[in-house]
Amino acid sequence: MTRRMVFLPLFLFGLAPLTGVLAGCGASTNPDPIQIQLAIYTKDCIDVLGASTAPGAYLQLYPCGAGKLSQEWNFVSVPNDVTAVTVVNENSKLCMSVAYPYDTYPGQYIIQAPCDPTNPDMLWRVQNAPKGQAGLQFINVASGECLDDPYGMTDPPDSYHMQQYYCTAGDPGQGWNNNPVQLGDIP
Repeated sequence: MTRRMVFLPLFLFGLAPLTGVLAGCGASTNPDPIQIQLAIYTKDCIDVLGASTAPGAYLQLYPCGAGKLSQEWNFVSVPNDVTAVTVVNENSKLCMSVAYPYDTYPGQYIIQAPCDPTNPDMLWRVQNAPKGQAGLQFINVASGECLDDPYGMTDPPDSYHMQQYYCTAGDPGQGWNNNPVQLGDIP
């Protein structure tokens, strides 16, 4: 397997203002994957349901685990939009996407799908959350809505399908941390 690299601005990790842009050619990825973790309830990460490698599998909130490829993601810059990325799962090599066919209604599920950097359903802008909210927001390019943990659910069984929803300042279900991890070996 060939590993590719991207140079990501520090704002993706909450370390610098949003004056940077994504650099590199559109086919590059960061050398180390990240876990996308709720900023407030830090025990939970974005995970592919059942560690599926199939297109259409739902993304869920699930307790973070070391070495779990289904929770490891890479950002890939988009050639024609330096402010957007695709978010690729290490286990399936599929991209985070609003369920097809896309619409802009809130509550659409987030799934994994074959990567297509021309499809706005799977393009995301990652930016600092508004003042008073922890972490980063993932904003879908097609809808302008945020990656959202429905109702801020974090109670057992800790498995909730991710959705897009209106970006709401102060919503703890829309604030995310990107935590670099070493590439795992568990699906």
